[in-house]
Amino acid sequence: MSISREMARAFVEGYGRTWQQWDLAGFVDLFSDDVVYVEHPTDETVVAREEMWRYIGKEQEEQGTASVRMGTPVVEDDRVVGEFWAAMSNRDGEAPGTLTGCFIARLDPDSGRCTHFREYGFELEGHVSHSRGGVTDQRHARGRRERARALSRRDPTSSSTPTCSRRSPSARARARACTRSTSARGPASRGSRA
Repeated sequence: MSISREMARAFVEGYGRTWQQWDLAGFVDLFSDDVVYVEHPTDETVVAREEMWRYIGKEQEEQGTASVRMGTPVVEDDRVVGEFWAAMSNRDGEAPGTLTGCFIARLDPDSGRCTHFREYGFELEGHVSHSRGGVTDQRHARGRRERARALSRRDPTSSSTPTCSRRSPSARARARACTRSTSARGPASRGSRA
């Protein structure tokens, strides 16, 4: 059974709004009682709405203040795909970061609540802007030639180079091996680890 575009849009907008405001009750209300919420294929899986309370509370502590932007949803049958960008600040002991990625959510056509959620995302150090074509940082937006020049002038020991890592601090600790410089991998492969 299919969901309406309006139902999908309401879910995506509600997801972004409740995330940004840390409206825990509103966030949890987006999901069915027996939801399966997969934070990332290699990270935590939350089963049941009651567990969502614990999960979203933990995320609030880890992310601090979040400025969230959601992309236009894509709808197919009972599924909606949404893209997100979240600039995170005031994180306990961590520098500002940007969480970017997308999710696939299966919605109940009657209630509009999500019954299955799977997220794919990664985090960049610092606040990274987005564009209509996708996530981009300022070096990429200036073009390949300027990017190459900027990279050749950069101090290789500097920690100012954005790095890509898994979503949460606990996940980053488990995935240190896949934390690599985005400048070394290039823009074409940035999302391939998600």
